[in-house]
Amino acid sequence: MRRVILFVLLCAILSSGTSAVAEFEGSHDEQDRPDIKIELLADRAIYHRKDDVSLKIMILNDSGLHDAYIFGELGFGVRASFTLFRRDARGKEVPTRFFDDFHADVPDLNNASSFVRLRPGHFLGISYENSIYNLNLEKPGKY
Repeated sequence: MRRVILFVLLCAILSSGTSAVAEFEGSHDEQDRPDIKIELLADRAIYHRKDDVSLKIMILNDSGLHDAYIFGELGFGVRASFTLFRRDARGKEVPTRFFDDFHADVPDLNNASSFVRLRPGHFLGISYENSIYNLNLEKPGKY
């Protein structure tokens, strides 16, 4: 059976989230901003052609001192929190067969309930599942 090793390149759009953090905190000093990291976890490293890919994405407040405020509606799509890009081992983009289409509400920067408070060491996450076929990763190789 052909094996596919899947490495997923994840692009997260958090620039509006981090600027919202500064506005909530009432400070624009770089030292006052939390250290936000994104972790991507796959349920396995090797997938077969008929498998479904299951990912967990976590936004982690890695700061020891500062709280972070993240927009509460996470999803995948062109106009959402995350966009999934796939490339082969040569760096060539893999054409898609499937477009994620989650549409989050426009965040109200003046409404604190639109955001989730992340204390230092806490994370906010989302699961993502799709088939190898939809992701167009059926050919053997590294992605």
